[in-house]
Amino acid sequence: MALTPVAPDARLSSDPRHREPDASGDAPSEPPRATGRLPLWPIVLAGLAFELLLVASFVPAPLVPLTVDSGIDELVPWLQVLGQPLHERMALLDRWISLQSLAIVLQVACFLALFGPYASTLRLVRQRADRTVGHVVLAFSGLFLLTGLASRRLFSSDLFSYILNGRILVVHHANPYVDVPARFPQDPYVSLVDWPEVPNHYGPLWTFVSAAVSSLGGEDVSLTLLLFRLVPALATLGTAALIWRLLRRWRPEQAALGTALWAWNPLIILESAGSGHNDSILALLLTVAVWALVYRRQILGVLAIAAAVLVKYSAVVLAPLYLIVLLRRARTCDDRRGVVLGGLLAGTLAVLSFLPFWTGDGRLPASVYVSSAARYYNSPTELLFIQARRWLGEEGRLKPERVEFRPWWASTREPAELFLERGRFPIGWIEADRPLLATNRLDGQWQRVYDPIGRIDGFVAQATLRAAPRPANLANDPEIAAEERAPTGSAVANGINTAIRLAGWLAVLATLLVLMWSAATPDRLVRGWLILLTLVYWLVATWFFPWYLIWGLAVAALRPRGPLVWSLVVWSATVLVYYGLAPLEWDPARRWLYDWRVIPMFLPPLLVLGWLWLKQRGRPRLTNGFQPRLAGGRTAGPLRAG
Repeated sequence: MALTPVAPDARLSSDPRHREPDASGDAPSEPPRATGRLPLWPIVLAGLAFELLLVASFVPAPLVPLTVDSGIDELVPWLQVLGQPLHERMALLDRWISLQSLAIVLQVACFLALFGPYASTLRLVRQRADRTVGHVVLAFSGLFLLTGLASRRLFSSDLFSYILNGRILVVHHANPYVDVPARFPQDPYVSLVDWPEVPNHYGPLWTFVSAAVSSLGGEDVSLTLLLFRLVPALATLGTAALIWRLLRRWRPEQAALGTALWAWNPLIILESAGSGHNDSILALLLTVAVWALVYRRQILGVLAIAAAVLVKYSAVVLAPLYLIVLLRRARTCDDRRGVVLGGLLAGTLAVLSFLPFWTGDGRLPASVYVSSAARYYNSPTELLFIQARRWLGEEGRLKPERVEFRPWWASTREPAELFLERGRFPIGWIEADRPLLATNRLDGQWQRVYDPIGRIDGFVAQATLRAAPRPANLANDPEIAAEERAPTGSAVANGINTAIRLAGWLAVLATLLVLMWSAATPDRLVRGWLILLTLVYWLVATWFFPWYLIWGLAVAALRPRGPLVWSLVVWSATVLVYYGLAPLEWDPARRWLYDWRVIPMFLPPLLVLGWLWLKQRGRPRLTNGFQPRLAGGRTAGPLRAG
């Protein structure tokens, strides 16, 4: 098909003014800046300042409540120099401020201070395509991640859930989607898990990764924790390298900016290498999917999106828009054949991933986990949920029963005493190997159970229990069936929960349909993903933690311009305030700061978004973009990369 030469092909021109800005035909929102050679010393100084602040953030961490020992001191003993000696000096200020309060203030201050060199670097590398600058940015990213692996504390216990899910599969030869960690009380990791009575709610691909890493770590807790943090650290570095490579081809004047936006973001370093969250794996897969779309690798793109969903089910919200863009760009028979083959391979991957865990009832623990009335935390919807319950006459702060809890069968290793309350008022004895049904989540060292023989409820010591099969002779007992049903929560809480979730998902679905109408290019895809993720974070993610922003930041790095991107960067700073406010839950005098923690976490990025949007609306839009057109007026897509 002949080309109608309306302008020089941007990808074949070295002049950035004549480059197709986004392979979509959209005009750039601002003219490209000069791309002269940038001195390296300001970036190096910013990197060294970032590194110094990152190391300084390790000092107060052991004194901050809610943190968990990372085990790195056992592997690298000299890191203890950042602990006790410095803590003794901090204690000298005890007459003015308690040691714990000082540690919390210093921790949050260090986290927020990291955004100083980060922001200065983003300003330095804006609209620069210098290859050396990009390599320096990537080199410092590797240094930051290596330093993050040396973090002495974890700011989340999710790692232990990853480990237990893997160990249930490879050590206990059970199904982590059915058999909860509490069924294996003798496992050395069970006492470290926050919710031992909740089944695995991650995708099967991540469960296989967890099983492999758990096998390598074995019973060595410190080594296992390091290995589990190494996986997302490598994924973060791989994502940075892929963003650099993709943007060098796609929009080279923003290559260094996009790479730095991702690779130097403090939240990314702290939550991937520092705390080991698997959201970095998801970010890598989404970046691979966009790379495949730009380079027209249909099979790889479909497999990457499928793998993302099979790591974390929440990624499914991004899949429809991706598939629409992929199909619209499939202009040749080879392209369409690639989409079909990719779909078949993705389906095969899904079947093979779920098959080892299939129980026949079609239930996924995640479906209950994400819809529970107990899953309101750190989100604007939490405030709405609490206030609505008060309006309807129910105590708003009363936590509803965790409906994702799944009763499980156990037996005692030896004769055990049954108590009416936790360790008080004995009401009988349970002989060894008698089947018991655990009917509520673990409460300290005591487990509430139902005795199907004596038909009574009580508490037994959790250490005496072990996993047991369901008694066959009780299969048709209606009373046992009633006890086996998971709790449902109050009618008021469930009604408000349904209304909030329905409204949130309807808003996301309506937005998705609008975006699907016009999405036809990689740039429109990335922009659409940013819009969807912003809505999901605000309206759907009723249970929210700082690391949820990781994959949003990866998408933003692929299109480092516009109000949504910069509000997300600001958001990545404000959510870290959570680590200073969460410990105040048990402080009566300052509990109000905890109750309103959502305001400093969510309001600043919203204000930034509104300000930048109004500022952009007042700026005239440029229309000087050029791109080649095919005969008939159709826009040419990006060139196929080697």
